Amino acid sequence: MAISVAELLDHYKRHAMFHASIDFGDRASVRAGNSAADDMAAVAKRLAALSPPASVPFAALLDADHATALWAAHHLLEHFEPDHAIERHALAVIERAASGDDANAMGNRMWLEDWRKRERRTT
Repeated sequence: MAISVAELLDHYKRHAMFHASIDFGDRASVRAGNSAADDMAAVAKRLAALSPPASVPFAALLDADHATALWAAHHLLEHFEPDHAIERHALAVIERAASGDDANAMGNRMWLEDWRKRERRTT
């Protein structure tokens, strides 16, 4: 029995919430969180490979809780070919996350810089 787009999106959201609860002081928790991140990427790739790609339903995750929206924004830009409006929404989510002064914000700023360099080369 094939899994539906809605079920894949639910699976993605559950893994994003799990990843948000990682205890970085516990190796087992970090390993489980890394596994959840891998699962989210696999779901995104699976949805992007559909014909037509499920970019519009996946983009609805940009309006979910912060953890889910941020992962979805990255995965939309990395694995899908979103239309301009979805791309701008995804970038806005990442830009908000990059505006802080913690390690995660710095990582998002670096990701944005790299993404923009890649985009300039392909346009």
